[in-house]
Amino acid sequence: MDLKRSLTYPLRLCPSIRAQAEALAKQDGISLNHFISLAVAEKLSRMEHESWLATRNPPKAMATSQTLRKLAQRTRVVLPAGSAHKVHQPSHAPSA
Repeated sequence: MDLKRSLTYPLRLCPSIRAQAEALAKQDGISLNHFISLAVAEKLSRMEHESWLATRNPPKAMATSQTLRKLAQRTRVVLPAGSAHKVHQPSHAPSA
């Protein structure tokens, strides 16, 4: 099988989507083919990331969240002078 032939794919786009894609590709200074290739790669990356997030170990993620909450309770946040935000100061000293 010819290598070039195996790398091509006929793609049908509705005229409005093609016009938008062509305009954006031209604005970026790239070909329509390159623009579409980047769009497909971006979509694949997003889907892989979502799949990875779904397979993460939730209890470990929750433990991290709990650890961050505890750390936030123990940490003093110093805001710049004149800031309108009030900082919650813990009423007890942090435990070692």
